[in-house]
Amino acid sequence: MLSELQTDAVREIVNIGVGRGTSMLAEMTNIGVALTVPEILIMPYNQLNYKILELEGNVHVVTLPFIGTYKGLGQLIMNHTHGQLIAGYLSGLEVDVAENMEMLDGVLSEVSNVLLNGVIGSVSNIMGVEVKYQILNTYKGSVEGLFSSIEPEKTNDLVMVCKASFGLIIEQKISANILLSFNEDTFGLLKEGIDRLLQLNNFD
Repeated sequence: MLSELQTDAVREIVNIGVGRGTSMLAEMTNIGVALTVPEILIMPYNQLNYKILELEGNVHVVTLPFIGTYKGLGQLIMNHTHGQLIAGYLSGLEVDVAENMEMLDGVLSEVSNVLLNGVIGSVSNIMGVEVKYQILNTYKGSVEGLFSSIEPEKTNDLVMVCKASFGLIIEQKISANILLSFNEDTFGLLKEGIDRLLQLNNFD
């Protein structure tokens, strides 16, 4: 997998990307959003489960595939109730109004897209590689449905689970999971890139 030093480097890169994503959200909404990634877990994709991701009930998942030098998936996965709170906070829409549900889901998908672009873009920029984004897709449904829908070819991939925490001006703690998954070849290239950065001590 990755050494502690390599994992620290990835966490720094992801936090740079998250910072860029939240800056873009602030420009779009004129509302400040604090989002930090204090913890990163690395494991085979087929070992993911609802306990690791701290999920229950219904979930909201936005997936952004990318191809190029690095090939993989970026995903933002969170409990649906948390997603609705974030969307309501940023849009000003009331959360507990049935007529707003579809609009709130749309806002959350756009927020997720911005954050994933920030993270994947930072990884590719800092590593000096090119990636192209593919079609964004969204899953809304049960936790069980999420894990039963994992494509067979994904089961051997490695995934970085970036445990994120939103700092919003509301009392409830809001958490999310930013996932970056790669096949074995891409993960090997990523490790090589991290080692080069560590030798240069450069993450700017």
